[in-house]
Amino acid sequence: MKIPFQSNVLANTKAVFSNITFFILSTFILFWVLTLDRSLIYDNANYLKYFSGNQLSHFFNQFDMFSVSNKFYYLFTEEYLWLLYADFVSLFFSPSNGVIFTVFLLNFLLIVSFYKLKRPLLALLLWIIFPMGLAVCGVAQIRQGLAFSVFTFLLIYFNRPLLSAVIASMIHTTFCIPLVFIFLYIIFKNKKFFLLSLICLIVIFAIIFINQFFLDIGGRRALTYVIDDGATSINFVISLTLFVIPTLYSLYFKKKWDIMLVTHFGLFIWLFLAFFLFPLGTSRVSYYSYLFLTLLIGDTYENTPFINLYAFYVFVPIVCFFVLQSFYGGVFNTLQLPF
Repeated sequence: MKIPFQSNVLANTKAVFSNITFFILSTFILFWVLTLDRSLIYDNANYLKYFSGNQLSHFFNQFDMFSVSNKFYYLFTEEYLWLLYADFVSLFFSPSNGVIFTVFLLNFLLIVSFYKLKRPLLALLLWIIFPMGLAVCGVAQIRQGLAFSVFTFLLIYFNRPLLSAVIASMIHTTFCIPLVFIFLYIIFKNKKFFLLSLICLIVIFAIIFINQFFLDIGGRRALTYVIDDGATSINFVISLTLFVIPTLYSLYFKKKWDIMLVTHFGLFIWLFLAFFLFPLGTSRVSYYSYLFLTLLIGDTYENTPFINLYAFYVFVPIVCFFVLQSFYGGVFNTLQLPF
């Protein structure tokens, strides 16, 4: 016989333990990222240059030379809000302290956002163990990390997904991809299967013409960006396909769709097609396949027998494999672990 009192006590005990663990881990992470030796982290010199100031003046000197149509594009492709943020921070901090402040800020925004989810501790743990989470976007590629954290914070606390995505896109250009899917969701959320079909068609159309489009508006990135090794690995496609299974399951069975489900589906279609037709498009956006899972698993996915079986037999083994692979590949070196 089920005794309600015992059940409530057990549930409350689990909640208290989860909250305490979340608080301890959060405090440790924020302390850890503040004490890292930034000189040992790749691309640190580039961020020191950003936080040296006068980024906006350089941007507007270029801006005057653009055509009217290109001026709109370059607000995103030249990451106007990131330059504005970097100049603002440089008023109060030295370049090195500006980098440290940004690393602290993006992790703090994510932590307070995760706490509002249904399963905050799980979301935080995923952020820690995913190779493209804390180890990359959390301490190394901090423009991507700041864009994701600002989007997550504004979405969760203000429930303005489109505005959140626009702001994130002007911090890091790659967020324009999720922005498109979020925009389509807002317009066609009541026409579910039409929405998914439209996403597929738009991605196919974009992938076909993206090479020339990127050369036209990519700016410095068209000349400097190279394809990451991971974008040419079939293992990425396999994991990408397996990771989308619970999203497809939720889209089919949920009566009310969540915006993160549709965005994750759109990202899957983009990354899958880009792998074969535009590898650079996979290379620059691939980390979203991990980052958006922190939100999906932390809040959106329902606790069903199918999801639990999937997690035990598919998700956890794959994540363990990629974590070990990334560890021995040196990805977690950015965290300067003592082992």
